[in-house]
Amino acid sequence: MAERQLAILRYRNQTPSLATCERCHIKFFTPSELLARPAEAGDHLREKFASHTCKLNSVAFYVRRKATHCSSGETSFASFGPFGTHEEARAKQREDEAACGKSEYKYDYRIVGYLEGKEIETAG
Repeated sequence: MAERQLAILRYRNQTPSLATCERCHIKFFTPSELLARPAEAGDHLREKFASHTCKLNSVAFYVRRKATHCSSGETSFASFGPFGTHEEARAKQREDEAACGKSEYKYDYRIVGYLEGKEIETAG
């Protein structure tokens, strides 16, 4: 079994945007408000990693949000999680939908489950 170690999986320009624990494969995402600040984004990922507890053979759920601007068509993405159950992820989705309310964006949501670093099918 791999050691508990943080690995950066993806960068957006010079900013780390996605990381994982090499032991339990949980994913850590950089919030969109930190994408222009590489040092703070790295600190955020390290803090999330340091505070997590490895849960082997368990599924972690994430809410993915795609926002498309109604007039320009520009898109942005956000991810929330991890959540221990699909129901917790769905509650976060509903909370985010309510917070976004009416705006200039169209939002599409998807709940994704990961087991040992691999995306799995989720119901609902």
